[in-house]
Amino acid sequence: MKTLQEKLVKLGLDTNGVDGVYGKGTTNAVMILQRRTGLVIDGIAGNATLAKIDQLLKDKSLVGTPGVFRVVTGTFGTPEAAKAAAKEISFNAFKGEKDNRVYTGVFTSLESAEEARALINAEHGYNLKIRNESA
Repeated sequence: MKTLQEKLVKLGLDTNGVDGVYGKGTTNAVMILQRRTGLVIDGIAGNATLAKIDQLLKDKSLVGTPGVFRVVTGTFGTPEAAKAAAKEISFNAFKGEKDNRVYTGVFTSLESAEEARALINAEHGYNLKIRNESA
């Protein structure tokens, strides 16, 4: 499992850590890869997905624009509303310490953050922004 996560990270996809657990972060990263490459989007790293990952690494493709990016929502009215939204969004989302915004975990490419933003918007209707935290 760690090998899969390491490969996904090399492709610029956030797995929510390389910990050997096929949790939400890894599932989301696999789904983003599947969407980008035209595979069936099921979040399962089956033979076709694994072959695509290896091919992309061999071709040095899909690395994307490197950096440190987070997807950020607007401001929620209360801390409780922000916490509820973070739980709903997943993507390793959390409420900001000093505000009522929700932030996702770190994405290592701009393209990954854009895919996550599109998925979150489609599933939950939030108008999200991407913050570049590389600078």
